[in-house]
Amino acid sequence: MSVIAPGGGRGLVEAVADLGRVFVEAVVTGLRAEDVGPGRTASTPTAREFFRKRLLRAVRAGAPADVVAQLRRLDDAGRKACVPELKELRDRMRGGERLWTHDAQTARRALRIAGFGCLTGAAAAVGWLSSRDLRTWGRVEPDLLLDAVEHRDPVWQADVARRLAARTDADDNFVLIHGLLARSGGELPDSEALVLGWLRTVARGDWRPADSLLRKLREDPLTPRFLVRAVSVPDAAAVWALDQGDFRPWGAAIRALTDEGVVDRGELLGAAVAALVRGGRPQELRPTLALVRLLEPTPSEYREHVAAWAALVADAPSPVAGFAQERLGELALAGELDAARLADVSAAVLCRPEKKLVRGQLSMLDKALRRAHTDAGVLLPSLGTAFSHDDTALAERAVKLVVRELKHADEAAREELVSYAEVLRPELRALLAGPLGLDASAPDAGAEEDLLPAPPVAEPLGAAAVEPAEVAAEVGAVMSSMKPPVADLEQALDALVRATHRDRAAMSTALDPLLRRQWWSNDPEVMIRYAEGIGIAVWAVTGVFTPSSLTTERAHRVTSESSHATLDTVYRARLFEVAHAIVHNHRIPFLLATPQTRDGSLEPATLIARLHAYAGAGVTPLPIDFGQALLRVRVAGAAPDDITAARALGSAEGTRLAEWLVSGGLPERSLELRTGKVTYGWYQDAPELTMRCSLGESLALQQDFPPAIARLGRPYDGLASTSDWHTERMDAASAVLPHHPEVVAAWRLLSVAQCAEVDQKGAVQGLADLAAAPGLPGPVVHLAVAFGLGARQAEDRLAAVDALLVLAARQALDPTQLGADLGELIRHGAVKVTRLTDALTQAAATGVPGAVWSVLAALLPPVLAAEKPVNGLGGLLAVAADCAERCRPGGAALAGLDAYADRGGSSGLVRQARRLRTALAVTGG
Repeated sequence: MSVIAPGGGRGLVEAVADLGRVFVEAVVTGLRAEDVGPGRTASTPTAREFFRKRLLRAVRAGAPADVVAQLRRLDDAGRKACVPELKELRDRMRGGERLWTHDAQTARRALRIAGFGCLTGAAAAVGWLSSRDLRTWGRVEPDLLLDAVEHRDPVWQADVARRLAARTDADDNFVLIHGLLARSGGELPDSEALVLGWLRTVARGDWRPADSLLRKLREDPLTPRFLVRAVSVPDAAAVWALDQGDFRPWGAAIRALTDEGVVDRGELLGAAVAALVRGGRPQELRPTLALVRLLEPTPSEYREHVAAWAALVADAPSPVAGFAQERLGELALAGELDAARLADVSAAVLCRPEKKLVRGQLSMLDKALRRAHTDAGVLLPSLGTAFSHDDTALAERAVKLVVRELKHADEAAREELVSYAEVLRPELRALLAGPLGLDASAPDAGAEEDLLPAPPVAEPLGAAAVEPAEVAAEVGAVMSSMKPPVADLEQALDALVRATHRDRAAMSTALDPLLRRQWWSNDPEVMIRYAEGIGIAVWAVTGVFTPSSLTTERAHRVTSESSHATLDTVYRARLFEVAHAIVHNHRIPFLLATPQTRDGSLEPATLIARLHAYAGAGVTPLPIDFGQALLRVRVAGAAPDDITAARALGSAEGTRLAEWLVSGGLPERSLELRTGKVTYGWYQDAPELTMRCSLGESLALQQDFPPAIARLGRPYDGLASTSDWHTERMDAASAVLPHHPEVVAAWRLLSVAQCAEVDQKGAVQGLADLAAAPGLPGPVVHLAVAFGLGARQAEDRLAAVDALLVLAARQALDPTQLGADLGELIRHGAVKVTRLTDALTQAAATGVPGAVWSVLAALLPPVLAAEKPVNGLGGLLAVAADCAERCRPGGAALAGLDAYADRGGSSGLVRQARRLRTALAVTGG
């Protein structure tokens, strides 16, 4: 047997040289040549010791192939003797060498193979492979792992394979599991994880021509079983579309396999349809739907799955529902869909918000009723579900269809339609009054009052955890979150500082497990430069940062290199300030700037009490921490007793706080909003943005605060500056200046605008927190809400709706300002009317038609006065009409509305203009 591990990548020359070294070392050790000959297993204690040392040397050198070569020279006794030292090496790596250095990575790969080959128990071997301490960036070659245990008996290998297959990460070990079972004669389970692992293994190299994928699938004996099973694996979507971002390479291969009979076409189609019915995210279902289209089912196959199409059209994402609707339409047109099922399907579809689906279903019912009037009694009641649709044109179409076919319906259908008619608008109700015998004038319910949410109340921050283990758990939760709430981060940081002050050694021990999950570098400059979030303080507590690495100069430089400060810089600088104090043993009992409430605010009396405790303990406040505390303290309405108590502290900080409260805190800054297209960015095809906000300088910030905060006082121009203010999160920005939402909005406006004008997303999230901030929202906050209401992404628009509702609940909404902003943004093309209509529809649906109408009343006149109707105006007028009908604002006619309402024809725009004019003529109630 060769001493070279198959697949190890070692050349013949290297192998010969290594064999020569073995003989030389053996002679020096006193071994005979026959003890170390090629393919010989060590049979004497001296030989075992010789190869044990070579194994450990290979592990330390990070040489996986050499590890396998040495394992082959050891019998079970020799391998078992290596286990204690291998475990010791693992423990040493855990506590000494750090996880993400290159040397530690390669050593871990080698150690993982060595332990797997030496442990005799199946459970122990699986535990070793799965150990968190042995995780690496790169994949440990499965061929080497298989070579390491090739001497084990089949029962052992099958046991290890079954245990690995039962784990949630079985997909990562597919090749190993498959190899072990192939040796032991076991059948590979078709679990989701293993099927996913098979897919990824087959897909490797998909950038090559598609015939290579087909060849691999055709030659793989697992294909007939696993390919059908793969259709129902949710995470398979990412693999199906691996090449060129679409399904085509897989589709071509699957089509060929079904044509050749390698894969059963009927089974594959059934599995695909079942997967669609099970549901999932749209991106997960996209390749499955593509597969169904690819298989081109016959009419008889479509009939076999009619129940599936009915379920999908009711509940599936729009693309899948649309496909199912087309199939049902074909069946209905062929007379192969009975009226009862069509009625059930229609009742479900007509409730959906997607207008295209509703229009399609109304067309299907129209054709079915024309073909068979006798089905009217069954089908017409399903049309009643469309009477309350948000799109009034669709509701009107459903009513007219009922009017046309009502003479063919029985009494039971008529009674059911009467109950649906209660929700109809007066003009539509009038259409049904005669045929159904209704009172044409519905009972007058009067004007609808807005159901505003309760005004936001600041939620207190929880008490800091005390025990090191509890603190470590809080810190770990923050570190593991991609975007932890700032309040949670502040609470965890304060708890960490307090616990460190009580017992740094105990806190460091409790934090040790967190270190093993973090990236690492041996270069302190790199660590300091790229350290993030609360990890900065964690590395200080645990000794990763040392007095020599985290010097005062380094801590200052890392937060001052940017030519343009960001709000995040303040928090980062404060964290380094805390870390520097911990590393240099400046004992801090707690932080001054920790807010009392989740909105970032701090009461004067609380800050005074904290300063008093500092004075009693002889602690000098940290400059940035104290500066942040001043920016967070509530100045408005400060009690005279607080001012007196601050002065009575007798410290510089106490005097500063008293003067801050007397002066009213940070003076207001000048703000200027400018409109007009300006190119943002230096690169080709850089976007043009519409509005920019200039912020005047703040001498109070520049002259009276530490540099990290003072830089916030510089003048700012949202487009002229090359800063990265727009990268910050809204809640993080608000927490720096909780009482100055206008300033924060000015800094954040650029990123919010990009959500509407450029294909960006996420920056609108947190806008509701800014609207709820303790300070008074003004024109910049309203402009940010306007951009958010026109954002491209639905979730961003919903966040802007939340902000609008918060402003309304606080009685801080300026509808005239918001309406004027929206009109200006529409005029410049920054906000699309269709997106705005969607957002305002959602807002009105929450129960605030009055608030929405007040915005529309300011928005519509300039939009109606435009030379050409803007795209989507009919939908916007429909929302306005709905709000006006509900809240009955009355008053003067809307400027520009008559020009549309008096037009001839019956287009949707004209109908909605007339409807709005009628609604505005109704007053009071």
